[in-house]
Amino acid sequence: MRLGTNTTDQGRRRLLALLSTSGGVAATTKSLPDQWVKPIVNSVLLPTHAQTSPASPPALTISCVGIDNPSGTPIPENVPVGQFTMTVTPNPGAVMVNGTIFCDGAVQTGPFPLSLDVNGQFTSPSGSPSSFSCFSGSILTFQIEFMGVVGQCNWPIIDPVP
Repeated sequence: MRLGTNTTDQGRRRLLALLSTSGGVAATTKSLPDQWVKPIVNSVLLPTHAQTSPASPPALTISCVGIDNPSGTPIPENVPVGQFTMTVTPNPGAVMVNGTIFCDGAVQTGPFPLSLDVNGQFTSPSGSPSSFSCFSGSILTFQIEFMGVVGQCNWPIIDPVP
């Protein structure tokens, strides 16, 4: 008698397959705990290819050039700062940045949106009038922020010219 020629052999095969499957289930069932327990994980190590490095800040600089009064030049109280230009390098083109004006680190106005021109520059209007006072002995700061990089112009305020 050859295997597979009668229904008895086929039945045996099915029975063996069923027993091997249920035997595997029985063995697995005996190795499981009766109740779920919270796993204890002290640390997780990522494989080298899955580790990430911290994001580096953008490779930008923001510089200030005072057209009327260079940054750092003392300016008498109640005298306009004058025109100045702030430049983002490398040139991001015409984009929006945030501008803020400070007096001794306290926000006077802003943040407000400013447009950089196609050269990546912001040039203040001539005269730069302001609606706030930064008194003698203070530092006036105009700051712009782009992609997390901050640049600023600083002018020490001195006693008014008599």
